[in-house]
Amino acid sequence: MPTELRRKPLPRMGEPAAEPGPEARPGAATERRPSPVLALGFRPFFLLAGVMATTFIPLWLLVHFGKVTLPSRLYPASWHAHEMIFGFAVAVIAGFLLTAVRNWTNLPTPSGATLGALVVSWLIGRVAVFFDVLLPRGVSAALDLAFIPAFAVAIAIPIVKSKNWRNLGFVPLLSLLFLANLAFHASGMWSARALRFALSVIVAIIVVVGGRVIPMFTANALKLTVKKRPWLDWASLASVGVVAVLELVPPAEKALAVAAIVAGALNGARMSGWQPLATRKTPILWVLHVGYAWLAIGLVLQGVAVFVPQWIKTAPMHVTAVGAIATLILGMTTRVSLGHTGRMLAVPSSIAFSYVVLTVAVVLRGVAPLIAPSLYMWLLIASGTAWALAFAIFTFVYLPILTTPRVDGKPG
Repeated sequence: MPTELRRKPLPRMGEPAAEPGPEARPGAATERRPSPVLALGFRPFFLLAGVMATTFIPLWLLVHFGKVTLPSRLYPASWHAHEMIFGFAVAVIAGFLLTAVRNWTNLPTPSGATLGALVVSWLIGRVAVFFDVLLPRGVSAALDLAFIPAFAVAIAIPIVKSKNWRNLGFVPLLSLLFLANLAFHASGMWSARALRFALSVIVAIIVVVGGRVIPMFTANALKLTVKKRPWLDWASLASVGVVAVLELVPPAEKALAVAAIVAGALNGARMSGWQPLATRKTPILWVLHVGYAWLAIGLVLQGVAVFVPQWIKTAPMHVTAVGAIATLILGMTTRVSLGHTGRMLAVPSSIAFSYVVLTVAVVLRGVAPLIAPSLYMWLLIASGTAWALAFAIFTFVYLPILTTPRVDGKPG
């Protein structure tokens, strides 16, 4: 590895290294390389997340409308929420961190057979949860729970070896996700609360990572100055942490509502300094700003919903889940995949169209039911169709990108 790369200062927590990333160790370019799809964590996990997103929501609609019987002990709605969080979202988090930690530490993260074992563990969890009723009680939970600890250890080892303590904070966040998953499987009484807590943890991860990369990507690409206020960065993260804690306190519904509104307002104020309007002609940038804006809006709507009894309570939650999490997932996966395969950071028109289609899905799923609750079932079908189309486009366009070697010949 060149001396200038060894001496490069390590990024802060949530801040990616320059794209494309450097080789993980001396001589990596001349060693036998694994299959391209197992070369680095983003490849298999982003691809599997795309396939799951494309197929899972149409399957969920068939289950929801009674056309397919779910072979699981879980209630269909619980299965749906669990798999979107611990299947889809966790897969993308795994792909991102397994890739980023290599750059942050200049040490290897799982590839080849080791990465393949992690992928198989994730897949077994998805199959086990789906066919839960066919397995002895508790087996599907054990198989599902195995993935996050293995993944956390895989990123903790290079972080600790390199003494890259500033990025070690992701390990406790993953531990909280594991505990939420454990609580979900262990107790039906706490399962819904555990899912909401897990959603809040993922929002916290977005606040950390998004708050670092979105303004940086915007400033670097458009050559402009963005306003970052450290006190507001910390207040935004702390407010989301308060929301997560209050999710665990059953009598605190009104306190939770106020905390969610405050968290949404703080995060909205935070992103206002990132020059979001300047990105309107650059899809690979505006999609990230739109996703973060949905995070702020979703938090506010979740809080307001407590004081508006006639609202469909799941609609605001989907503004956060579909609007913030899924939109930022689509934006980050399309960008990271280009950067780490040696390609230019510009998406084709088909991917820009997928961003628009997913934004339509957010409006149909999270906003329209608040205005026209009588059309809820039709809105559910329309939003699910738009979601599936958006991720089908991603999967089709990015399949060759994620399964072939880097265009610049570097490993990864």
